[in-house]
Amino acid sequence: MAVIFFICLHINYAAAADNHPKPGKGPDRIVTVGTDHDYPPFEYVDEQGTPRGFNIDLLKSIAETMGLTLKITTGPWKKIRSAIENGQFDMVSGMYYSPERDMKVDFSVPFILVHQSMFTRDDTDVHKFSDLKNREIIVQAGDIMHDYVLSNQITPTIIAVNNPLDAIRLLASGKHDAALLPNLQGQYFSRKYDITNIKAVEPVIPGQKYCFAVAEGDRELVDMLDQGLSILKASGKYQKIREHWFGVLEDTNQLLFHH
Repeated sequence: MAVIFFICLHINYAAAADNHPKPGKGPDRIVTVGTDHDYPPFEYVDEQGTPRGFNIDLLKSIAETMGLTLKITTGPWKKIRSAIENGQFDMVSGMYYSPERDMKVDFSVPFILVHQSMFTRDDTDVHKFSDLKNREIIVQAGDIMHDYVLSNQITPTIIAVNNPLDAIRLLASGKHDAALLPNLQGQYFSRKYDITNIKAVEPVIPGQKYCFAVAEGDRELVDMLDQGLSILKASGKYQKIREHWFGVLEDTNQLLFHH
């Protein structure tokens, strides 16, 4: 009887354990996620300390579809990027693709295409991207445009700020020559904070691929994210999330609807 009792306890414990998410691979795994705490409307932390944004809602819907549990950590992008490149997270909720970054992390299919633009003030003598040679350029620290300015040696004077809003406000205040950031994001901040003396002059990188980034080698998680995204697009849920966050700001040709 004692032996039978022990076996029954063991089976019941295993069954109960299967009802809870667990770390590792496969469905029902716990996925650790890093996200930028100040990159609206894509991802940010609201006044209650809750992660919000297009990326967050999209990832949560994919997780629900694919049976994943998310454990989200927020912080400055520069630290979040360093953490995923060092394997401290399973994934980050948004990262622009580049061949150089692809050597350190794996990427999902893009879930949106973003136009990276050059913003200037109305009273500037900077009218096109070639005018920025050796000028003072504002970027978000660790952002794809920070990488771009460094790799192309556009200027030795790079002003790296913590978030895109700081970049817009610094430029609007009359300091430095231009800011490089997503066109949609510049519009978002200009409308929200009634900033009227800056404008997008021209796209620097049109159609930049914005993806989920996964710790190097975890192809299973990449496949699950890609599959979940495909299901959301087919069901119409992706479209609803997109419209909720971008609305009139969005140029529909920025988005990918097919793999």
